[in-house]
Amino acid sequence: MDNRTTILDELKEISPILATIGHEGPYTVPAGYFNGLAKDILLKITMSEQESPAVPGLSKAPVYQVPAGYFDFRECHFGTLHDV
Repeated sequence: MDNRTTILDELKEISPILATIGHEGPYTVPAGYFNGLAKDILLKITMSEQESPAVPGLSKAPVYQVPAGYFDFRECHFGTLHDV
């Protein structure tokens, strides 16, 4: 007697109702569901990178600009703790 038959016989003793339930999965996926899934996910990621999730329609493009050379420090005179 193989293992599967042994388990099924034991299940019939414990719960005959459960033993009659088939092995098919209860969930199905519509035909062609996965065909465009990757494209749809990438489109949503691209859209989310362009818009703010908190305020739909609000662009994430930078609104402030810094003049060229603004962060080019040649010499800094911030002093030390001893100068305070």
